[in-house]
Amino acid sequence: MSVSGDDFLNSATDFLSNEREINYRNFISRGYYGMYHKISAILKYNPKVSISHHSALIEYLGTPSQHKNEPFDSNKLKSLSYILKQERLMRNKADYDINHTEITILDVDQSKRTHDQFRSRINELLNR
Repeated sequence: MSVSGDDFLNSATDFLSNEREINYRNFISRGYYGMYHKISAILKYNPKVSISHHSALIEYLGTPSQHKNEPFDSNKLKSLSYILKQERLMRNKADYDINHTEITILDVDQSKRTHDQFRSRINELLNR
């Protein structure tokens, strides 16, 4: 069975049935991975990776000289880079900063808006 970025994004909402911090953290984490896989699936060329696939993808999207052969508007790719970078920071906070940071419903609401914005921008790219 094949899994897509949308599957990650859609399954993230399953964590919101209980209002517990661990579910909020899982929502943010799974949503970020959905965004990562969704953009990766539509790119014609994969960024060269030396250490981190995530930072390499963010840099690739944000650097016109790197994504110049992609069939998409460079400014739209740059905006996706920014959105993905911001959500990666949130995902890192949710996954790794478990002793010093509380994740609240406000964080979840912000991530929901980010996920929706990201999906919308991807759709704009595909429907150009």
